[in-house]
Amino acid sequence: MLATKLVTNGHTGRTFHSVGDERSHTAHGYFTASSWRSNSRDLIVSANVNPDTHRCRFVLYNTETGGSKALAENVPYGAGTSASDDRYYYCVGNKILAVDFERAHVSEVCKVDEEMKLIGPVSISSDGKTVSVIGSKEDHTLVLSVDVPTGRWRIAIDPKFAQPFPAASHALVNPVYTDLIFYAHEGMTERIPDRIWVVDARKGEAVNLFKQMLLDDGTVGECVGHEMWSYDGERLYFVKYGVSPLAPKGIYYVTKDGKRWGCINSEHVHWHAAVSSDGRWAVSDTGPGGTRSRIVLTDVHSGKSAVLCEIDRWKHHPGHPHPSFSPDSSKVTFTYEDESGYLRVGCMDVSDVL
Repeated sequence: MLATKLVTNGHTGRTFHSVGDERSHTAHGYFTASSWRSNSRDLIVSANVNPDTHRCRFVLYNTETGGSKALAENVPYGAGTSASDDRYYYCVGNKILAVDFERAHVSEVCKVDEEMKLIGPVSISSDGKTVSVIGSKEDHTLVLSVDVPTGRWRIAIDPKFAQPFPAASHALVNPVYTDLIFYAHEGMTERIPDRIWVVDARKGEAVNLFKQMLLDDGTVGECVGHEMWSYDGERLYFVKYGVSPLAPKGIYYVTKDGKRWGCINSEHVHWHAAVSSDGRWAVSDTGPGGTRSRIVLTDVHSGKSAVLCEIDRWKHHPGHPHPSFSPDSSKVTFTYEDESGYLRVGCMDVSDVL
C-alpha cells in the first residue's frame, strides 16, 4: 500500500515527501516523460516494480490526500507519459494504450504490425494529438509518428545506422512543432560520433542536429546523450557526459534548427537533465559512477546551481533517479533507494530555491 513519509536529507538539510511501499519497489517515469496529472497534485508512479522483469502497476497517487487509484496492471516500467487530455499514454507489445485518470478506463490508441515491438517511453505533443515511439522490427529500429485522434501511424524514418551500433532510440516528438521528431543513435557514447538526430516527419528528411567534435585521431571528443525538448519546442537539451575527453562537460542545449548551442552548467557530473515547463529550470542527477547521486537544480538563464539533496540509488534501471518537474514547475520528483533497499519516489518543493 502506498503511503507518504517526510524525509530530511542529511546532506542539505532540505526535506521532501517520500512515496512508496515498505515491502515493494516504487518508481516514477523516465525524465523526458510527465509523471504528473496536469493539476500537479496527482503523481503517476510505477508500483510493485519487479526489478527482473521491469513489470509494474501504474498508480495515480494524490500527494495531498494520500489517496490512490490503480490505472493499469502488469505493464512495463518506463513505457509512458501523462498528457494534457488527462490520460496516461503507454506502449505494450505492438499497441499504444491510454488510460484516463477519472475512470481508469483503458483504450487503444493504435496498433502497429504484429511483428513490430514498440519500445517506450512514448512521447506526446503539447496538444495531445501526436505521439512518437520507437518500433523494433526485423532486427532494426524505426521512428514512428502516430496521429492520436485517428490512430493512424506511419514510419517517420528508418535510420539504418550501420553496425556495430545500428539502433535508434528515445523518439521524442517536438511539443509544439509536431513534424519534428528527435531520435538518438544508440550505443556506447564513446564510439557514437552522431548521437543527436531530428527528422521532419512530413518530408522524411533527417539532420544530425549537434555536430560532435572529434579528437585528432578521429575518435569521439564529445560524448553526449539523455536529450529532452524544451516545452516551447525551441531547444533540445542534452548532457555532455563526464567521460567526454573535451570540456566543458555538463548540461547543454541546441536550438531546433541546429544553428546555436551552448553549455548551461558544468559544475557537476550531470547524468540526466530535465527542463521545467516555464523554461527557467533544469534538474539533473549526477552519475553514473558509484551508487549515490546528487539532485541538482540549475537556473537555465544564469547557470547558477544548487544541490537539493544527495541520495542512494541503483546502478541499473529502474533505480536511476531520473529527476523531473511537476507541470507547474514547483516540484521535483526523483526515484531513490531507501535505507531498507527499496525504491521510493521523492517529491521536493523547489519554489524557494535560487
